[in-house]
Amino acid sequence: MVKGIGRAQKEAQRTLGNRSQMIMCFLRDMSAKSALRTLEQALPFKDWIFGVGLDSDEEGNPPIKYKEAFAKARSEGCRLTMHCDVDQGNYPRHIWQTLDDIGADRIDQAR
Repeated sequence: MVKGIGRAQKEAQRTLGNRSQMIMCFLRDMSAKSALRTLEQALPFKDWIFGVGLDSDEEGNPPIKYKEAFAKARSEGCRLTMHCDVDQGNYPRHIWQTLDDIGADRIDQAR
């Protein structure tokens, strides 16, 4: 899948002048162990993956749960971004975890 998306990105840049980059996301409703497995599976493609994100069901799944997986992603050169929705309980704590404990480069969709 990554190779196919990569080919499409190159073609879009060549023919349309559009440039894009991939962000792989861990799913919050999966375990922290699953996030580490997903990262390990993605590492052979790390030159194609610009960053690693965090998406899906926030309820009961704070960013800190994935701290180890994000630390590993950072050590592999990935940029970090996380979804923090202000409509969820404990959103201020989640935003601080994202910034202070994990060191995310970006928070997306904090609405």
